[in-house]
Amino acid sequence: NTWEGNALFGYQNASMVGLDSFERVDKANAIKAGGTYKVPQYDRALSAFSIGGPIVKDKIHVFGSYEGNIQNRSNRVAIPTPPSGFAALDTVNLTQYNGNFGSPFRENLFFGKISDEINDKSSAELSISNRNETDIRDFGGNNAFQEASNNHNYNTAVQLKYSYFTGPWLNESLLSYTSFHRGFSPNTPSVPNRLFIYPTNCCFQIGGYTSQQEYIQKGPSFRDDLTYTGFQFAGDHVFKGGLSLDFPTYDVNKNNNGLPQFQYQ
Repeated sequence: NTWEGNALFGYQNASMVGLDSFERVDKANAIKAGGTYKVPQYDRALSAFSIGGPIVKDKIHVFGSYEGNIQNRSNRVAIPTPPSGFAALDTVNLTQYNGNFGSPFRENLFFGKISDEINDKSSAELSISNRNETDIRDFGGNNAFQEASNNHNYNTAVQLKYSYFTGPWLNESLLSYTSFHRGFSPNTPSVPNRLFIYPTNCCFQIGGYTSQQEYIQKGPSFRDDLTYTGFQFAGDHVFKGGLSLDFPTYDVNKNNNGLPQFQYQ
């Protein structure tokens, strides 16, 4: 019956993180060549808050929360110089794609709930949650930044719960609707993929990510649970039963290897 809340914020950047072994070599080579070394991009900010309290004392209460996660990371691309004698393998100057490139991640989480103590035998609760994420990844090492995929999650759930209890009986009903959407797609879909196979090692790629997948599940559901705790025979016993009705729909797109790929060796 009192309003309460909390908040937090955390932050970290590249100056708070030591260089790894690859970065130390890059820094030494840059200084040796008379240049300067730029530390790869990295920073992360985490923020969150929540608040809750009474709308009607002893009866109706509300609660809400949020969490945000923002990350700006970097992946290192390191395609080696092709061996001599195979000029056709390097008609595009593959080493121009080397370096450190940004790999951003974004996440937002929301939650809200309102509850009602209807009377001494029943209560109700309505809640909603939402998750939204995007992530640019799947590149680095032998794969150029063009090879990145855009990964995403968009999830929402709404639930209405009603409970009734009298003596040894408890009945719980739950009506809900969910929508889950996850998948990935090429970050540069307009650039055909090219795979280069050196005589001594394999393999190096430029161009867009070759596949795309989307999974969407949504629909309503209803569940009712009945519990009885009043049976005694050589001890206390609990009986529980109920039913669950679900009406989901699924939409799936698995466009694997849908973007053209050309191989050179």
